[in-house]
Amino acid sequence: MAKLTELARQQFEKELADEEEQRRNSGAAASTPPGPGRGAKAQTQGPARMLRESLSFMPVRKQLQIPVEQVVVPEHYLRHPAEYETPEFRELMESIRQSNGNLDPIDVRFRKQENGAPGYELIAGTRRLEAVKRLGLKVVFANERDIDDATADFLHDVENAKRAEKRPFSLAMELSAMMKSGRYATQSELAERLGRNEGTVSSLLKLYDKAPAGLWERVEDPIAIRASEVAALVRAYDKPAFTDWVKQQRKPVPFATVLKKAKLATARPKPEKGVVDKIREVERGEFFHIVLPKALPSELRAKVLAFAKELAAKGDL
Repeated sequence: MAKLTELARQQFEKELADEEEQRRNSGAAASTPPGPGRGAKAQTQGPARMLRESLSFMPVRKQLQIPVEQVVVPEHYLRHPAEYETPEFRELMESIRQSNGNLDPIDVRFRKQENGAPGYELIAGTRRLEAVKRLGLKVVFANERDIDDATADFLHDVENAKRAEKRPFSLAMELSAMMKSGRYATQSELAERLGRNEGTVSSLLKLYDKAPAGLWERVEDPIAIRASEVAALVRAYDKPAFTDWVKQQRKPVPFATVLKKAKLATARPKPEKGVVDKIREVERGEFFHIVLPKALPSELRAKVLAFAKELAAKGDL
């Protein structure tokens, strides 16, 4: 335990030193420490600075090695399972495997288990905890903190934003659960407490909460949605062409297909060409043909032909 803690401390201090050197070289000014309810955009802070400043108002009670089975992950902090199958996650696993444990501690709160035994609730570190479990390690290195629910939400969100931001779908699930917890009266309050853009929070909540019934059960790869595609999908939620298509699906389909259907449902119909716009000239061999649409009455077509002949006879063509 002592060796692991010392290695983690050295890694953290090196990260702080590297960031401080970068700040001096760029001439950047020190930033205001972020915190719950302060309105600061914590997501703009560097990871080392964010962690250091978080500690200033969320001190660690103690660092300890916790049996992995004692750590419970709140449902609204979970990531979509597909996020644990990416190259980035495999790289994290390899790093933890080489050090025989996570040098970067997860964050937890003490919570007794249902049977009364000691237990801990995860605050931040879902990927690190999952990597430790998959590697078959028995314990996970952790910071125990004593903080309230809203502060835990802040720390969880800002840690993810700087280490490995959740994909939009996982983040939408997290924000939805936070709103349903009753801790936040409005979306604006949630955005402010997390230091996130209010428009982004609103879009992600719509992505998850306003989706047509059964949509996400019919998408085989929901983590494939990118932030830039959220608005295009949400716009289709109230279009019958899209909602009817969703109902017709009997098995999961790729998100790319879903997005294509959403864009088709919201596409503006091309304006119908007027009769005059359909009159055109076509070259065929030695002749130029004037093409007249069938919508023109026969009398009008006859007048067009007679007028063309009259002009030709006068030599005006």
